[in-house]
Amino acid sequence: MRVSKDITTLCWLIIIPYVVFDALNGFFVQEVGINIGLSLVLKMLLLFFSLLYLLKRGSVYLFFVIIFAIHIAISLTYSVAQDGYVALTNELPFALKVILLVVMYAFAMSYAKQEPLLFIKRAKLCLNLGFWVVVFNVMLGYFNIGYYTYPNEGGIGFKGFFVAGNELSALFIVLSCFRLHDIWNVFSLKKYIINALLVLLIGLSIGTKSVILFSLLVIFVIPFFNLRKKIISFKAFALIMIALVLMVTILFFLYNWLDTFRVGQRLLFKFSKFSILDMVFSGRNVWAAQVFERISDADGITPLFLGYGSVTLEGIIGKASLEIDPIDIFLYFGIVPAALLIVWAFFIIVLNVRNLNENYYAPSALVANFALLMFACIAGHVWTSGMLGIAWALLNGLAALQFKQLPTKKITREII
Repeated sequence: MRVSKDITTLCWLIIIPYVVFDALNGFFVQEVGINIGLSLVLKMLLLFFSLLYLLKRGSVYLFFVIIFAIHIAISLTYSVAQDGYVALTNELPFALKVILLVVMYAFAMSYAKQEPLLFIKRAKLCLNLGFWVVVFNVMLGYFNIGYYTYPNEGGIGFKGFFVAGNELSALFIVLSCFRLHDIWNVFSLKKYIINALLVLLIGLSIGTKSVILFSLLVIFVIPFFNLRKKIISFKAFALIMIALVLMVTILFFLYNWLDTFRVGQRLLFKFSKFSILDMVFSGRNVWAAQVFERISDADGITPLFLGYGSVTLEGIIGKASLEIDPIDIFLYFGIVPAALLIVWAFFIIVLNVRNLNENYYAPSALVANFALLMFACIAGHVWTSGMLGIAWALLNGLAALQFKQLPTKKITREII
């Protein structure tokens, strides 16, 4: 029991400030010119300690984790045998990120069941800290500090010292759902409006299509789900009408001011040049069509189950990743992990729907999980994100707890 407690302490020492570590790693890369690998080393330690915890606990998720990890390890070995060192360089980071995603979900669900109140306290600390670290880093861009989201397009969007803009977008989806849900339920409408405007500002500042669209919608979707039982009341109706008016007003002004911002200029250019499908997928649909034209039954059954590999993908489209997560995972590791992740994603959404009236965080998790599934299929960097897995697991762990409302601080202190 003592060993298990020590292991979980080590896990939480990495989990709670992990977004800070991600930013620090980017700071050393940009400002010092040295990649110290801080984020990677700590996440590998976390992966190891989390697996030890699951083994000690005899977690029901352990069997799924082991089968999943073994299949990916076999697929990776097959790719390296076929394509050598290049395959290892491209696919090992993908493998570790996907395995970390699964392991952290298992850890969060197991620990939430074992120590629910302690889990709430630590998970909330991590998610709140992560939210403000992201806000701080993105705002640094207005002082010409940090990375641009699109440095090759004239310096569009800000991501602070975070290296990957698309991964930051996925992380921000989870953090903002958590933050807005808590603010709506605990604080005043005035404070919610302030935080909603902050989420909108940060989303527009990051500048990816996925997070811009999400930030425009989430500020209205979170109240909608929280008011779902009172939807026929006058107060709810009035709030919805106000929200619709605000949305139309915001969109109107955004459209008129869009070409004064670099992010807006980029979006307007893409609207004028590409079809809606090309705009949504940023050309990934064309690459996907090329990939599926190339692969066929003639390749045999082995690549279907173990993957075609990044070298094959690069030979077709000229890059090692399609940036559509289900297809990338299928091409890298075969149909089994891809199918499992898709089924798992839908299962979590169904679970959130079922728990809407019983579990306090289910509404925010539902919004986040639906958005992430959609963006995994059109923009990627969700299931294959090293930044997302921990925060996403914590939010789902919170959503699995059967509290219609969070315990008061007094009760929490007494039980802990």
